[in-house]
Amino acid sequence: MKKLLFLFTIVLSAVACSSDDDTSGSSNVSINPPSWIQGSWAEDIDIDSGHRLIFKTNDFCIKNMSQTICQAEVYSEVNNSSDVEVTEEKSNNYYNLSINASGSISEYSFSKISETEIYYEMGGAVGDIRYIKIE
Repeated sequence: MKKLLFLFTIVLSAVACSSDDDTSGSSNVSINPPSWIQGSWAEDIDIDSGHRLIFKTNDFCIKNMSQTICQAEVYSEVNNSSDVEVTEEKSNNYYNLSINASGSISEYSFSKISETEIYYEMGGAVGDIRYIKIE
């Protein structure tokens, strides 16, 4: 179930833009994860699956097998990126990212367990997924 939800998130992110979009090359979408979460993270139950969360200084990416989708990059390519609102809550052990694209909201919440472990707080029936820092 977790992997199905993860795959759905990736597909939804990929559909958010099309190759016909008129992009100017400038990014209006800014995502700035805190330094403690930056790097690559793998699900602790299946480290070799290829599923990764990648936090850059200026983006948040989801990798599934061979495809990587970076949120700021995707939403910056949306035809009217001014319709995209990013809200971030940060602390020394919590990071919440909310992306509102014309009323469609994607929300990501993470809690720091240690320097090498985080929880991706999915909530509901799915629950939390623990990730291990790999890079």
